[in-house]
Amino acid sequence: MSDKDPQAMTGMLTAILQPWHDSVDDPAKVQQEVLHRLLKGYAQTDYGAQHGAAHIETIADYRRAFPVATYEDYKPVIERVMAGEVSLLLSEEPVGWAITRGTTEGESKFIPMTPTDLMMRISAGLISTSATLLLSPVVRITFGFVGEDWDCQNADLWTRFLNSWTTDSH
Repeated sequence: MSDKDPQAMTGMLTAILQPWHDSVDDPAKVQQEVLHRLLKGYAQTDYGAQHGAAHIETIADYRRAFPVATYEDYKPVIERVMAGEVSLLLSEEPVGWAITRGTTEGESKFIPMTPTDLMMRISAGLISTSATLLLSPVVRITFGFVGEDWDCQNADLWTRFLNSWTTDSH
């Protein structure tokens, strides 16, 4: 792919954005898919097993089974995970720990970073960057991503996205 080939770049960026396209087309379906993917991992943990993660089918079931909790509620379990009891809370070994600055309540919090978590963060970054490349007029003009087909395709996508936010309750 040449850096002067907008069509090749368009194809690559569009493929990266496919999850976003899907979520715009049917947000409820994608949310349900994400919930099931998360629950599959939760079911492999002691915490998830205690809350019946393997048997949850709907978002309402999830809300009933997993109570809202604060970091303080999880802190004893997180400390045990940090000491090596990974399966209490995680379905895979952490590759590291994110540490907050402790501005809330003055104490730092430790957040496990797993390979899956890192891949989700990378994917979100790629999607965000790709959306900027596809939708920003300045970027599109600078790099030559202009033309009737390009504009119509992405204007339609952007319109559907905005409509989903104005017609759904957010």
